[in-house]
Amino acid sequence: MMERYAVFGGGMMGRVIVKDLIDSQAEVDLFDWSERLLQETAEWVRNDRLRTERVDATDREALKRAMAGRDVAVAALPHGLSLGLVEAAIASGTSLVDLVGEAPEQRRALDGEARAAGVTILPGCGVAPGISNLCVGHGMELLDETENVAIYVGGIPRKPEPPLFYETVFLLESVLAAYRRPATIRRGGESIEVEALSGVESVEFPAPIGRLEAFYTDGLGSLPLTVGERITGDLYEKTLRYPGHRDAIKLLESCGLLETTPVDAAGVTVAPVSVLQ
Repeated sequence: MMERYAVFGGGMMGRVIVKDLIDSQAEVDLFDWSERLLQETAEWVRNDRLRTERVDATDREALKRAMAGRDVAVAALPHGLSLGLVEAAIASGTSLVDLVGEAPEQRRALDGEARAAGVTILPGCGVAPGISNLCVGHGMELLDETENVAIYVGGIPRKPEPPLFYETVFLLESVLAAYRRPATIRRGGESIEVEALSGVESVEFPAPIGRLEAFYTDGLGSLPLTVGERITGDLYEKTLRYPGHRDAIKLLESCGLLETTPVDAAGVTVAPVSVLQ
């Protein structure tokens, strides 16, 4: 019997997930609020095993109905919508693979409910957290003891251009959110929080990349909870960008443009960060 998947989110990540599942001979139902993204994905994939449907990801009952009868659901939604989808998956009895891995404590608090519902939830299954976590876990299994773990990761453009020297490779809203929230790391065997964009250092790579800058971001996902106690020294992740990117972001921050609290601008109420997205 052919497997049937529900994919939530038809953006840059979601449409590739859809294509991979279709290529594996599965049936896929793609859900998104944007008719444009649904249509673009359908035109790109061009396969009768793909069905698309508009859904409001803030409507828990709608999400439960969308998951009904599917073998597995896959989430490629903005970070702010992720936890609600996890809760809907548990309520519907559908196992879920989620690209988002932030707020691991909140996700782990749902473990009992997921087990009771017979549901498997795999959070943080992107690049980082995701592949990076698997690499760390595998490396630790090969060692008798782990002293330090350092993850350096970043999507960078082939041709960096000012002012940000960056190219959006996933939702800009999520990128900017990672620059606002503190990063949970471990230092000397203890969990601490550090300011995002702090801990700046230079890292040299072979040509054609050259010198990059690295700074703390909150991308460890569940690692501090699952393997943190087995690491005697430091555990952290740093994001890699071309030099100048961090300073440009700090300038936007100093201007208040990363703020999420709405302000009045010439009679219009708007969150400053939404102007950048």
